[in-house]
Amino acid sequence: MQDINQQDLESLLRPQLGNEVIVESFTSKPLTQPGENYGSTMLALEVNIIKGDDKATRSKLDLVAKLVFPPGFLWKIFDPPNTAWKEILCYISVKEEYEKLQKEKCVPKEKFLDVFPRCYGARTTLSKEIGEKADENAVLLLENLKTLNYRLGDRKKGLDLTHTRLAVSQLARFHAISIALKNLKPQVFKDTVLRACRPHNFDIDEEEMRANTPKLLNSVKIVPECEMYVDRVLQAINMGIQRQFDKSLLPPCELYATIVHSDFWVNNMMFKYDPNNENTPIYYNLQNLLIHFHTTMQEINRQDLESLLRPQLGNDVIVESFTSKPLTQPGENYGSTMLALEVNILKGEDKATRTKLDLAAKLVPPPGFLWKVFDPPNTAWKEILCYISVKEEYENLQKEKCVPKEKFLDVFPRCYGARTTLSKEIGEKADENAVLLLENLKTLNYRLGDRKKGLDITHTRLVVSQLARFHAMSIALKILKPQVFKDTVLKACRRHNLDFSEEEMRANTPRLLNNVKIIPECEMYVDRVLQAINMGIQRHLDKSLLPPCELYATIVHADFWVNNMMFKYDPNNENTPVGIKFVDFQILDYSSCVRDLIFFLYTSTEEGVISNHYDELIRLYHDNFTDCLKVTGYDTNAYTFQSLLNEIDAYAPVEADHILFMLTPICADTNDVPQSLSEIDGLTSVFPEPNAAQKRKTKEFIIDFVKRGWI
Repeated sequence: MQDINQQDLESLLRPQLGNEVIVESFTSKPLTQPGENYGSTMLALEVNIIKGDDKATRSKLDLVAKLVFPPGFLWKIFDPPNTAWKEILCYISVKEEYEKLQKEKCVPKEKFLDVFPRCYGARTTLSKEIGEKADENAVLLLENLKTLNYRLGDRKKGLDLTHTRLAVSQLARFHAISIALKNLKPQVFKDTVLRACRPHNFDIDEEEMRANTPKLLNSVKIVPECEMYVDRVLQAINMGIQRQFDKSLLPPCELYATIVHSDFWVNNMMFKYDPNNENTPIYYNLQNLLIHFHTTMQEINRQDLESLLRPQLGNDVIVESFTSKPLTQPGENYGSTMLALEVNILKGEDKATRTKLDLAAKLVPPPGFLWKVFDPPNTAWKEILCYISVKEEYENLQKEKCVPKEKFLDVFPRCYGARTTLSKEIGEKADENAVLLLENLKTLNYRLGDRKKGLDITHTRLVVSQLARFHAMSIALKILKPQVFKDTVLKACRRHNLDFSEEEMRANTPRLLNNVKIIPECEMYVDRVLQAINMGIQRHLDKSLLPPCELYATIVHADFWVNNMMFKYDPNNENTPVGIKFVDFQILDYSSCVRDLIFFLYTSTEEGVISNHYDELIRLYHDNFTDCLKVTGYDTNAYTFQSLLNEIDAYAPVEADHILFMLTPICADTNDVPQSLSEIDGLTSVFPEPNAAQKRKTKEFIIDFVKRGWI
């Protein structure tokens, strides 16, 4: 049993009771009986303290000291370095914010949630600071509820209806206050509840978990009325084990996603009783707050993976096991949920061939605000079509025309499977079950660029050359295989619905204008910027405005910024890119190729690239564009350099509002962007105040657009 001494108690009590507190004496004994608590060592303390300048004020404190248990097997289950810190944070931060919100909202006494015992002090280590990792010296000092006439229920018998009603009513309020904090004070929620809900590590492997399955099943078999349900119970056990290894399985609806106790049984609550009726509880407290927060993460399971992989890899494929974790960091992707999967598969008639696949699973974002922006029923289908049809036709045409390896366009990641719904057929409307399985480029030494800094000239040249070929190949298909083009490219370019009214769009205009006004060199151009914003809004409302010139009308990515491309590097030079892949084809459009080119240059290049290399890059784009058409056998006489310059002058202004809008999320600091897609509930969610990077890029973009007569 860990010890606690007089010096420990004084250092723990003084932050709460004052620096003059002296522990005169104390006694200690075990608080709990065998079977009452497994996650910690609990001591009952009677502490006699002296207070006051003259040390004349004596009082007795009845306390509970909660200490981590000795290292051993239970550390694998309870992860004390993490969970002890989580519980301490709950008592010193979450409890405080629960109380503060209720007081601010004048919650009446009879509805005031008061389920946390009073905390008298805490530490995670011997350090005075409460760090985010506890050790064997962690202590939590609480009031001793037993001395205040609180009692545990009978764990074997269970609670009667009266006790159960009280527990359920207070549990509901415990959950609801967390949701209220999430919506009314999102930053406070993030700093307190979400931190206290950090997942803990359950350090037991699958073999150890499954070793207990026979014992659990036997507990069912020996009950005659339940024996017939053993198979169902086994299925539930297997699902539970799988969820321990794949935290994304069975996510909650964000509407009800909240703080959860995670170990809410009879021994983790104590009831206070009516003095006139010892059987009627009038109050209760939560204890053992081993809590976590369920964040929305769409699920993917073994059956999903097998059905997705078999059309590509063969019907004999069996998924032996897999792990799943988030692939992207906050600020890297807004249009989908991305999971990194390690999938172990068995193949062959004897199932002896084992292979590990490193995959990326792309799922639609949680329903909510982002559905208004990205229109997943349409855009998820568009992207899937791009991977299974457009990519294939690009490759077919290049092979037919014997395009040499060094000029072969290879910018699509490999697709391992896709679905729009749970149906086997890929329909033209996706739902929340849509999945796209791609190779995980990160495991193939592909990396994202720095979105805040932008790309240097070496990376920019690679992007521009391949973007030109991406556009030109679509035009070659349009001319050489018009029906194929219509059935693939044009279908994938079906317009998506931006589900915003004109009023909602215009509500964002003052913020965009302010991003220009705060830059002294740009303030004089605010009226021009306003005109560009109004033009952009009008174009969203009337798709017939400013149609592309058919000469340069092609597939456009329509969201072509640094985070939607990944670079592969020379093993001998980690700064030299030797390959590139494009990603995120949800909002493909049939429009002028200039839109992608201009949007990329002004959102995704580092300082000096445009001012020093603009003419060179436009020439590079033209050279690769025309060369790609030539290798497919298409006449390029109409595609003069001057015709491209004319196209740029005509369509660059169209991208002004798009660039201005996107510079905010592109340049945002990681701490300022939503930590999960479920946090995004409006445009303001992705609009932190402009930082230095955003101001620099905005200044460069505005001044150059003015100089070229585009705004």
